[in-house]
Amino acid sequence: TALQKNWDGELALEPRWSLMGYEGLPDKLFLLFRSGETNSSDLHLVEFTLNTREYRTFEIKHQVDLRLTHFCMTKNEVLLGGYVSREPAVAIYSLAEKQLKVVPGFFLKDAELLDVRVNQNETFNVVLAQRGREENNLVVRTFVAPNVPSAGGR
Repeated sequence: TALQKNWDGELALEPRWSLMGYEGLPDKLFLLFRSGETNSSDLHLVEFTLNTREYRTFEIKHQVDLRLTHFCMTKNEVLLGGYVSREPAVAIYSLAEKQLKVVPGFFLKDAELLDVRVNQNETFNVVLAQRGREENNLVVRTFVAPNVPSAGGR
């Protein structure tokens, strides 16, 4: 093959960290770890800047028992999707503010979190399946990431 290795490196990690997911952007690589065996254990994000080969680590503390099912990145935020007490939840961690906020309106009974996905214009979609006794609904919500300046047409 014509593939050539561009870089090879190592990162020393805490022994109790387990990899929860990874996300690549054009100039960065993000690795998400959990620092324990339980859903209430803190999360740790490692941000690699590819051209400088430098990295930063963020500790994401949370007070809930979050069973993580989705992880994705905008340029400035970590999007975490999952379940709290069997109800879907989405949270946003701001890299600039180092603060975690729960997105309101997701703790729905009889709902399933199907997808959390970032769009090219830094908005993100959340897809839910809501099941009722008489009908089932597919719910799609689009959000503007909090630290992205608003622009016309979003």
